[in-house]
Amino acid sequence: MELYKCDCAVRIPPDKKQFVEEAIARFIEAEARIRSPIFMEVTLQLDEYHQVTEMRARWRVERDNSNRPREQMTFSRAIGLNGQLCCYSRRIGIKISPFYSGEIVNTFRFYLSRIPTLNKYITIKPYQIPPNYIPMKLVVSLHPNSDEGKNLLANFITDCLGESDNDWFALRLNITIDPRSNAVQSLYVGTGWQTPQWAEMRDRGPSFAEKERFQSFFSNWFKTAGISTNPTTPEAVLRFFEVMLKHCPELSEYFAIIEK
Repeated sequence: MELYKCDCAVRIPPDKKQFVEEAIARFIEAEARIRSPIFMEVTLQLDEYHQVTEMRARWRVERDNSNRPREQMTFSRAIGLNGQLCCYSRRIGIKISPFYSGEIVNTFRFYLSRIPTLNKYITIKPYQIPPNYIPMKLVVSLHPNSDEGKNLLANFITDCLGESDNDWFALRLNITIDPRSNAVQSLYVGTGWQTPQWAEMRDRGPSFAEKERFQSFFSNWFKTAGISTNPTTPEAVLRFFEVMLKHCPELSEYFAIIEK
Protein backbone atom coordinates (compact mmCIF):
# COMPACT_ATOMS: atom_id res chain seq x y z
CA MET A 1 0.00 0.00 0.00
CA GLU A 2 3.04 2.29 0.37
CA LEU A 3 3.22 2.49 -3.44
CA TYR A 4 0.14 4.72 -3.65
CA LYS A 5 2.26 7.75 -2.80
CA CYS A 6 5.86 8.38 -3.77
CA ASP A 7 8.24 11.25 -3.14
CA CYS A 8 9.99 10.66 -6.46
CA ALA A 9 8.96 10.85 -10.09
CA VAL A 10 10.37 9.72 -13.43
CA ARG A 11 11.19 12.57 -15.81
CA ILE A 12 11.62 12.27 -19.56
CA PRO A 13 12.18 15.09 -22.09
CA PRO A 14 9.09 15.19 -24.34
CA ASP A 15 11.21 14.89 -27.49
CA LYS A 16 12.71 11.65 -26.14
CA LYS A 17 9.43 10.04 -25.06
CA GLN A 18 8.97 8.06 -28.28
CA PHE A 19 12.54 6.76 -28.12
CA VAL A 20 12.00 5.57 -24.53
CA GLU A 21 8.70 3.92 -25.47
CA GLU A 22 10.30 2.07 -28.37
CA ALA A 23 13.34 0.98 -26.36
CA ILE A 24 11.23 -0.49 -23.56
CA ALA A 25 8.85 -2.18 -26.01
CA ARG A 26 11.70 -3.88 -27.89
CA PHE A 27 13.29 -4.94 -24.59
CA ILE A 28 10.05 -6.58 -23.41
CA GLU A 29 9.68 -8.36 -26.76
CA ALA A 30 13.15 -9.85 -26.42
CA GLU A 31 12.85 -10.74 -22.74
CA ALA A 32 9.31 -12.15 -22.91
CA ARG A 33 9.99 -13.86 -26.26
CA ILE A 34 7.22 -12.08 -28.16
CA ARG A 35 7.45 -13.02 -31.81
CA SER A 36 6.15 -11.49 -35.08
CA PRO A 37 3.40 -10.83 -36.08
CA ILE A 38 2.84 -9.86 -32.42
CA PHE A 39 4.67 -6.80 -31.15
CA MET A 40 4.70 -4.76 -27.94
CA GLU A 41 3.47 -1.20 -27.67
CA VAL A 42 4.43 1.04 -24.75
CA THR A 43 2.67 4.36 -24.18
CA LEU A 44 3.67 7.03 -21.68
CA GLN A 45 1.89 10.16 -20.48
CA LEU A 46 3.77 13.16 -19.10
CA ASP A 47 2.53 16.08 -17.03
CA GLU A 48 3.58 19.73 -17.26
CA TYR A 49 6.88 18.97 -15.55
CA HIS A 50 7.62 16.03 -17.90
CA GLN A 51 6.92 13.54 -15.10
CA VAL A 52 5.51 10.14 -16.09
CA THR A 53 1.93 9.89 -14.84
CA GLU A 54 0.76 6.91 -16.91
CA MET A 55 2.48 3.89 -18.42
CA ARG A 56 0.94 1.05 -20.37
CA ALA A 57 2.51 -1.91 -22.14
CA ARG A 58 0.33 -4.09 -24.34
CA TRP A 59 0.66 -6.44 -27.27
CA ARG A 60 -0.56 -5.66 -30.77
CA VAL A 61 -0.89 -7.57 -34.05
CA GLU A 62 1.06 -6.32 -37.06
CA ARG A 63 -1.06 -5.10 -40.00
CA ASP A 64 -0.50 -5.44 -43.72
CA ASN A 65 -0.68 -2.73 -46.39
CA SER A 66 -4.48 -2.77 -46.31
CA ASN A 67 -4.40 -2.13 -42.53
CA ARG A 68 -5.76 -5.58 -41.78
CA PRO A 69 -4.21 -7.82 -39.13
CA ARG A 70 -1.62 -10.12 -40.72
CA GLU A 71 -2.82 -12.99 -38.60
CA GLN A 72 -6.17 -13.74 -37.02
CA MET A 73 -5.98 -13.54 -33.24
CA THR A 74 -7.99 -16.28 -31.55
CA PHE A 75 -9.36 -15.94 -28.05
CA SER A 76 -7.19 -18.75 -26.73
CA ARG A 77 -4.03 -17.20 -28.17
CA ALA A 78 -4.93 -13.81 -26.70
CA ILE A 79 -5.35 -15.43 -23.29
CA GLY A 80 -2.01 -17.17 -23.77
CA LEU A 81 -0.25 -13.91 -24.61
CA ASN A 82 -1.71 -12.15 -21.57
CA GLY A 83 -0.59 -15.06 -19.41
CA GLN A 84 2.87 -14.95 -20.96
CA LEU A 85 3.22 -11.26 -20.07
CA CYS A 86 1.89 -11.84 -16.54
CA CYS A 87 4.44 -14.58 -15.97
CA TYR A 88 7.20 -12.32 -17.28
CA SER A 89 6.08 -9.51 -14.97
CA ARG A 90 6.10 -11.81 -11.93
CA ARG A 91 9.50 -13.22 -12.89
CA ILE A 92 11.21 -9.82 -13.01
CA GLY A 93 9.31 -8.53 -9.96
CA ILE A 94 7.78 -5.37 -11.48
CA LYS A 95 4.57 -4.33 -13.21
CA ILE A 96 5.02 -3.69 -16.92
CA SER A 97 1.87 -1.52 -16.82
CA PRO A 98 2.27 0.25 -13.47
CA PHE A 99 -0.60 2.35 -12.15
CA TYR A 100 0.60 4.03 -8.96
CA SER A 101 3.51 6.47 -8.76
CA GLY A 102 5.66 4.17 -6.63
CA GLU A 103 5.14 1.33 -9.09
CA ILE A 104 6.11 3.59 -12.01
CA VAL A 105 9.36 4.57 -10.27
CA ASN A 106 10.20 0.93 -9.47
CA THR A 107 9.48 -0.13 -13.05
CA PHE A 108 11.76 2.54 -14.52
CA ARG A 109 14.52 1.75 -12.05
CA PHE A 110 14.44 -1.79 -13.38
CA TYR A 111 14.58 -0.67 -17.02
CA LEU A 112 17.41 1.78 -16.28
CA SER A 113 19.42 -1.10 -14.84
CA ARG A 114 18.81 -3.27 -17.91
CA ILE A 115 18.77 -0.78 -20.81
CA PRO A 116 21.89 1.44 -20.48
CA THR A 117 20.89 3.84 -23.29
CA LEU A 118 17.91 5.04 -21.24
CA ASN A 119 20.19 6.65 -18.66
CA LYS A 120 20.84 9.51 -21.09
CA TYR A 121 17.17 10.49 -21.19
CA ILE A 122 15.56 9.41 -17.92
CA THR A 123 16.03 10.94 -14.48
CA ILE A 124 14.37 10.15 -11.16
CA LYS A 125 13.93 13.30 -9.10
CA PRO A 126 11.70 14.57 -6.27
CA TYR A 127 8.07 14.80 -7.36
CA GLN A 128 6.70 18.23 -8.21
CA ILE A 129 2.98 18.89 -7.98
CA PRO A 130 1.75 20.30 -11.32
CA PRO A 131 -0.11 23.63 -11.09
CA ASN A 132 -3.42 22.16 -12.33
CA TYR A 133 -3.15 18.87 -10.45
CA ILE A 134 -6.44 17.54 -9.08
CA PRO A 135 -6.09 14.49 -6.80
CA MET A 136 -8.12 11.48 -7.89
CA LYS A 137 -9.85 9.58 -5.11
CA LEU A 138 -10.19 5.83 -5.49
CA VAL A 139 -11.64 3.02 -3.44
CA VAL A 140 -9.16 0.15 -3.40
CA SER A 141 -9.50 -3.42 -2.25
CA LEU A 142 -6.79 -4.28 0.28
CA HIS A 143 -7.33 -8.01 -0.29
CA PRO A 144 -8.50 -8.35 -3.92
CA ASN A 145 -8.13 -12.14 -3.95
CA SER A 146 -10.32 -12.67 -0.89
CA ASP A 147 -14.12 -12.60 -0.53
CA GLU A 148 -13.98 -11.74 3.17
CA GLY A 149 -14.51 -8.02 2.60
CA LYS A 150 -17.37 -8.65 0.19
CA ASN A 151 -19.02 -11.06 2.65
CA LEU A 152 -18.64 -8.58 5.52
CA LEU A 153 -20.24 -5.84 3.42
CA ALA A 154 -23.10 -8.14 2.38
CA ASN A 155 -23.77 -9.16 6.00
CA PHE A 156 -23.69 -5.53 7.15
CA ILE A 157 -26.22 -4.43 4.53
CA THR A 158 -28.43 -7.45 5.33
CA ASP A 159 -28.36 -6.50 9.03
CA CYS A 160 -29.26 -2.89 8.20
CA LEU A 161 -32.24 -4.14 6.19
CA GLY A 162 -33.38 -6.21 9.17
CA GLU A 163 -33.18 -9.48 7.23
CA SER A 164 -30.28 -11.23 8.98
CA ASP A 165 -32.68 -13.78 10.54
CA ASN A 166 -34.71 -14.30 7.36
CA ASP A 167 -33.49 -17.56 5.79
CA TRP A 168 -35.55 -16.86 2.67
CA PHE A 169 -33.67 -13.65 1.89
CA ALA A 170 -30.36 -13.62 -0.01
CA LEU A 171 -28.66 -10.32 -0.76
CA ARG A 172 -27.08 -10.15 -4.22
CA LEU A 173 -23.75 -8.33 -4.11
CA ASN A 174 -21.20 -8.09 -6.91
CA ILE A 175 -18.02 -6.01 -6.79
CA THR A 176 -15.90 -5.42 -9.90
CA ILE A 177 -12.22 -4.74 -9.14
CA ASP A 178 -9.65 -3.50 -11.66
CA PRO A 179 -6.76 -6.02 -11.58
CA ARG A 180 -4.23 -3.34 -12.55
CA SER A 181 -4.94 -0.94 -9.68
CA ASN A 182 -7.11 -3.03 -7.30
CA ALA A 183 -9.58 -0.14 -7.47
CA VAL A 184 -13.30 -0.84 -7.18
CA GLN A 185 -14.84 -0.04 -10.57
CA SER A 186 -18.50 -0.78 -9.87
CA LEU A 187 -20.92 -2.54 -7.56
CA TYR A 188 -24.31 -4.14 -7.80
CA VAL A 189 -26.56 -4.66 -4.78
CA GLY A 190 -29.88 -6.40 -5.30
CA THR A 191 -32.49 -8.46 -3.53
CA GLY A 192 -32.76 -12.19 -3.94
CA TRP A 193 -34.82 -15.01 -2.53
CA GLN A 194 -33.88 -18.60 -1.83
CA THR A 195 -35.43 -21.73 -0.40
CA PRO A 196 -33.70 -22.68 2.88
CA GLN A 197 -32.66 -26.26 3.39
CA TRP A 198 -35.08 -26.72 6.28
CA ALA A 199 -38.10 -25.77 4.16
CA GLU A 200 -40.57 -28.50 3.21
CA MET A 201 -42.42 -28.91 -0.07
CA ARG A 202 -45.47 -27.02 1.14
CA ASP A 203 -43.44 -24.07 2.43
CA ARG A 204 -43.93 -21.20 -0.01
CA GLY A 205 -41.95 -18.48 1.70
CA PRO A 206 -42.74 -14.78 1.20
CA SER A 207 -45.64 -14.00 -1.11
CA PHE A 208 -45.26 -11.96 -4.28
CA ALA A 209 -46.88 -8.97 -2.55
CA GLU A 210 -44.46 -9.23 0.37
CA LYS A 211 -41.51 -9.32 -2.01
CA GLU A 212 -42.83 -6.27 -3.83
CA ARG A 213 -43.23 -4.35 -0.56
CA PHE A 214 -39.73 -5.30 0.49
CA GLN A 215 -38.31 -4.21 -2.89
CA SER A 216 -39.87 -0.77 -2.35
CA PHE A 217 -38.40 -0.61 1.16
CA PHE A 218 -35.03 -1.73 -0.21
CA SER A 219 -34.97 1.03 -2.85
CA ASN A 220 -36.06 3.71 -0.37
CA TRP A 221 -33.42 2.58 2.14
CA PHE A 222 -30.61 3.23 -0.33
CA LYS A 223 -32.21 6.47 -1.51
CA THR A 224 -32.43 7.72 2.09
CA ALA A 225 -28.78 6.79 2.63
CA GLY A 226 -27.88 8.84 -0.45
CA ILE A 227 -26.17 5.98 -2.26
CA SER A 228 -26.86 3.94 -5.39
CA THR A 229 -27.49 0.21 -5.52
CA ASN A 230 -25.48 0.11 -8.75
CA PRO A 231 -22.68 2.70 -8.60
CA THR A 232 -20.66 2.63 -11.82
CA THR A 233 -18.78 5.96 -11.74
CA PRO A 234 -15.77 6.71 -9.51
CA GLU A 235 -17.80 9.39 -7.73
CA ALA A 236 -20.72 7.05 -7.03
CA VAL A 237 -18.42 4.22 -5.87
CA LEU A 238 -16.60 6.67 -3.60
CA ARG A 239 -19.87 7.92 -2.08
CA PHE A 240 -21.04 4.32 -1.50
CA PHE A 241 -17.91 3.38 0.44
CA GLU A 242 -17.76 6.66 2.34
CA VAL A 243 -21.15 5.79 3.83
CA MET A 244 -20.34 2.13 4.42
CA LEU A 245 -16.92 2.74 5.97
CA LYS A 246 -18.41 5.37 8.29
CA HIS A 247 -21.06 3.03 9.67
CA CYS A 248 -19.07 -0.22 9.47
CA PRO A 249 -15.48 0.53 10.56
CA GLU A 250 -14.53 -3.16 10.23
CA LEU A 251 -14.64 -2.68 6.44
CA SER A 252 -11.46 -0.58 6.67
CA GLU A 253 -9.54 -3.86 6.95
CA TYR A 254 -10.62 -4.70 3.40
CA PHE A 255 -11.28 -1.40 1.59
CA ALA A 256 -9.58 2.00 1.69
CA ILE A 257 -10.11 5.41 0.11
CA ILE A 258 -6.88 6.79 -1.31
CA GLU A 259 -5.69 9.71 -3.44
CA LYS A 260 -3.64 9.19 -6.58
